[in-house]
Amino acid sequence: MSKTVKNSENGQKCQKTKIGGQAVLEGVMMRSENISAVAVRLPSGKIQTERSFFVPLKERSGFFRVPIVRGVASFVMSMVEGFQMLNKSAEFFMLEEEPAAEKPKKDKKKKEKPEKAKKDDEKESKAAETTAMIIGVVLGLAIAIGLFIILPTFLTGLIFPKSLTGFGFTVLKNLLAAAMRIAIFVGYLLLISQMKDIKRLFQYHGAEHKTITCFERGLELTPENAATCKRFHDRCGTTFIFIVMLLSVIVFSFTGWQEAVWQRVLIRIAGIPLVAGLSYELLMFLAKHDNPVTRVMKAPGMWLQHITTKEPDASQLEVAILSFRLALNKLDEETETEIKLYASDCKRSELDSYNFSTAQTKTIDKVKEQIIIDPSLPVQRAFNKAYFYGLELKLNGCLIPRPDTERLAEEAVNAVKEKNDGGQTAIRVLDLCTGTGAVALAVKKECPYSMVYCADIDANAVKTARENATALALEIVATESDMFSAFTPDENAAIAPYKYDIITVNPPYIKTEVIGTLDASVKNHDPLLALDGGADGLKFYRIIRENFGNYLAENGVLLLEIGYDQAEDIKALFEGYGIQIIKDYGGNDRVASIKK
Repeated sequence: MSKTVKNSENGQKCQKTKIGGQAVLEGVMMRSENISAVAVRLPSGKIQTERSFFVPLKERSGFFRVPIVRGVASFVMSMVEGFQMLNKSAEFFMLEEEPAAEKPKKDKKKKEKPEKAKKDDEKESKAAETTAMIIGVVLGLAIAIGLFIILPTFLTGLIFPKSLTGFGFTVLKNLLAAAMRIAIFVGYLLLISQMKDIKRLFQYHGAEHKTITCFERGLELTPENAATCKRFHDRCGTTFIFIVMLLSVIVFSFTGWQEAVWQRVLIRIAGIPLVAGLSYELLMFLAKHDNPVTRVMKAPGMWLQHITTKEPDASQLEVAILSFRLALNKLDEETETEIKLYASDCKRSELDSYNFSTAQTKTIDKVKEQIIIDPSLPVQRAFNKAYFYGLELKLNGCLIPRPDTERLAEEAVNAVKEKNDGGQTAIRVLDLCTGTGAVALAVKKECPYSMVYCADIDANAVKTARENATALALEIVATESDMFSAFTPDENAAIAPYKYDIITVNPPYIKTEVIGTLDASVKNHDPLLALDGGADGLKFYRIIRENFGNYLAENGVLLLEIGYDQAEDIKALFEGYGIQIIKDYGGNDRVASIKK
């Protein structure tokens, strides 16, 4: 996909890529060897993306690896896909623009169409889209042939007398026709570049080039870095068109100059594949080499890009970068490994020899796409599961249980075993702010004889804890409760026992003002309810301090997860109790053990 070459700008090595693209309506399409991706900025500001995988023609048949033939195939594929992506971007744009209020309301009395009718409607819709695309391609070709083949050929025939024949005059006639084509082409570009929508399109064209150049220079793909790159690129389609016009002079000089206009036009149309194939090979050659000769050969095409590209803004660069990253389909090595581990459920040591099924491969590609679109998305969130203390837990939007919290679970398990008295006593455990039920389920798994109760203020968390318990065949009681509020300190309490031998809590303990500075993977994807511990981060510890004595049995243990910098505050808050601060395996203060 890419290789390293010397960069003439600074003498350093840079990576060249085969990824190319084009501007579409309010977006950019990027295409690698086997992925086509498009990103479009909708009126709402949201970026809509779509990508598809395909088998390259050269892998389908060795015929498409033949020089010139591969150029013709690339030319045809690019033209067809270009129209498809333009239609796709317009479709995204129009769907977003349609006001919800104007959408026809469903008549509840009317029966829904049967499945077969729906499928027939979909087929008809796809057929209509295909027909529209074919008509668009045909009209585009007709206009191009009329402007760049028929008109220059016709005018050249009027200028030169029929009596002027021979190879030399044929070359002159082709040179004049090429000059007219170039003049018409440049004039056409200058004319349409004054249109507002075309200016936007050319800005996205510039964003496409800047993004590719940013990657090739080895810079991190950010709008800020891309903005420093040139908006001209030597593999641009504009350069390709210019090369086609020049090579047509050479090719058609050997075909003669037929007196009849229609004969000249047919010969030139028939010769388009050959000219396109040769132009592709020359374009690729020029892109691979950078010296005074090749720079002179590239100059006209690069100059034309002053018209076909405009300076993009940061939002347009963001769109182009996202499209490029989707086509590149690469994440950092650790993230890729983590995705594969979650998709396969195998051990890290087994990963190199693991054979992924087709379904698993599709899942991996889907998750990679999600994380490319949103780099802050945790792998656990993408798979809607996390591993904690040897348990697989569904997340369903709850806080992702951290490895640090395993220290709290470990202390709880040790405390239960210590109090169990050789298995003769049923130890009662209450886990507040349970989230997915991680700590409660870890205790129940390791100490099946324990009676485990858990609670959370969030109804979804309670539901998730119950679902995880059912999936793991572990019996716990989950209750919706704002801290202790649902538990009455009464010997006849209906929900749970009057007193608990062990109470565990992993409360929200992040200071409100700090939440905005947290890593995007946390602040964008974990529920705020599970993070915000108030102005000083101690809001819930105060609630626990005021209430836990009513629920903790004599000689019971209260275990709290705490922030790495909260140990002294917790000691002061629970002054008068026996308190021990336990560090996690990273050496940070993590658990406060408080005995009644």
